[in-house]
Amino acid sequence: MAQKEEKQSFKRVCANNFLMLRFIARYTPGLVVWKVFSSFLSGTVKVLDNVYIAKYVLDGLQHNRPFIGMLPFLLFVLLLNTLLALLKGLYEGSYLPRKKEYLYGKMHEELFAKAQKMELACYDNPKFYNDFVWAMSESDAKALDVLESVGEVLSRVTVVAGTTAVIASINAFGLAIVALGLVLEGIVQNKLNKLSYGLSVEQKPLQRKRDYTSRVLYQQDYAKEVRLTPVKGILVDNFCETNVKLIKAIRKYGFKMMWIEWMSNAFFYSALLRGGYMGYLLYGVLAQHRYTYGSFFALYNGAIGFSDSWYGMVHFFNKLKKDSLYIEKFRRFLEYEPKMADKEGALFVPEEPAAISLEGVSFTYEGMEEPTLKDISLTIHPGEKVALVGYNGAGKTTLIKLLMRLYDVSQGKICLGKTDIRDYKLKEYRNYYGVVFQDYQLLAATIAENVKMDNVKEADEPAIRDALEQSGFQEKLGTLPMGIQTVVSREFDEKGVLLSGGEGQKVAIARVFPRDCQVVVLDEPSSALDPISEYNVNQSMLAAAKDKTVLFISHRLSTTKIADRIIMLEGGRIIEQGSHEELMKMDGKYAQMFRIQAEKYQAEAG
Repeated sequence: MAQKEEKQSFKRVCANNFLMLRFIARYTPGLVVWKVFSSFLSGTVKVLDNVYIAKYVLDGLQHNRPFIGMLPFLLFVLLLNTLLALLKGLYEGSYLPRKKEYLYGKMHEELFAKAQKMELACYDNPKFYNDFVWAMSESDAKALDVLESVGEVLSRVTVVAGTTAVIASINAFGLAIVALGLVLEGIVQNKLNKLSYGLSVEQKPLQRKRDYTSRVLYQQDYAKEVRLTPVKGILVDNFCETNVKLIKAIRKYGFKMMWIEWMSNAFFYSALLRGGYMGYLLYGVLAQHRYTYGSFFALYNGAIGFSDSWYGMVHFFNKLKKDSLYIEKFRRFLEYEPKMADKEGALFVPEEPAAISLEGVSFTYEGMEEPTLKDISLTIHPGEKVALVGYNGAGKTTLIKLLMRLYDVSQGKICLGKTDIRDYKLKEYRNYYGVVFQDYQLLAATIAENVKMDNVKEADEPAIRDALEQSGFQEKLGTLPMGIQTVVSREFDEKGVLLSGGEGQKVAIARVFPRDCQVVVLDEPSSALDPISEYNVNQSMLAAAKDKTVLFISHRLSTTKIADRIIMLEGGRIIEQGSHEELMKMDGKYAQMFRIQAEKYQAEAG
């Protein structure tokens, strides 16, 4: 992976960095204008300070020029320095911080929009997921890095151009000496850049693993396990082991980088430029009397400035090459075309309830050899209440995800009415469902926002309160001074509330009541509820969804008794289906599972 990316062409490096510059220019063009202007101004001031002033002043002293005649030039240079310092202070102190946050917001708005279009399968692809995480976490910082690097290159180009003009006008041979060292330095810097990127590639996964351990140890979600189980020892061992690997990676690349850096400084810079070229100039001044004192300092300072600026150009261009390797991930993310997208001429979802049918459906997760679902054929009629049961890994949740088109089938097809669901507009089709998954997530937002999952208006509040009452949350709601405006979590609000597992699940269940959907999907909706709360929620759910199709997964088979039809899955296949009474008479796997649970409940009760 790394070797392939290191071989990016010059054209690709430029294209990737221009991509970032276009993002900046699109949202904050002032940053680009300032960077170009200030870079040329800064380079010009450096040439005047380091080359022209030295020659101008020393030649003036050598030739006894009057001070009053030299003063205008010196004041002009002072004015430029003062102006540059003032503009830089305004830029860094006020303009950049504001525009940086604005750019951050705009870039992430675009990334959020792209992320929403990604199909769920993308999260199963580690390479793509890593690109996604990088794009979301570092793209804005990398954009400003690119801008700074481009500015540094432009500034140094200005210095190189100015000092080249001075050196060439006085002693063109000196350019050949300087250029030789710079070519060798460029080769060395390119090697250092590759080693630096190789180190970064090895470090990234190790740093992520180490950061995960740190996160587990300080996050509230894991606080009980860390304190009540020996897991801390495992985590600390993993942390230390990962740290050792990081040190080995640094040692592997660090010694090579150190020796190359030393050779570069000792031979190409110190010996050739500061030693050889200075001796050559001193001989020209003292022995041959070919140069004035001002010309000597102008040539020497010019060569040093030329060299430093050239090294800087090489360094920052190599940095742009390195940035390009990371920007490539950002580009891949932006250019990714979702496979699960609306077809041309995609259809609107019918407003009236329709049957859902699966015809020979099989599905295999990417990277897996065995299919999770195998040859499923099934029809769910409008208004029917269907329960999916089976042991863990039977394929129940996968079947739900296929119905909602979070994944597309590997074989067969799913139809709504008589139309393949892939022919409908994707967003509309998903809105056909209201869903609560077992692994629901509550946001650090108000209870009202957690129910509606959108911005809440005053007109929405009665429906939200009604939904919370139907889910059994009204008793807890009555204890909250801020009511439905109470913030869930104390991460950002010290007045926020920490809900128990059952309370949080009731809030999540409330999400399905206000939704205008035709099918309600409940994946273990009451796993954290006590039996009485579960019964009440189920009754509320059935009452609210009396005219709707309801699909629910439950490991508590007492819940499945309310279903019109029970479908039992095992090994990705349907092995039994029918009403509770029919399956009990069949005396198969379902009846066996039901009796085991019934005996367990009786033992717990008695």
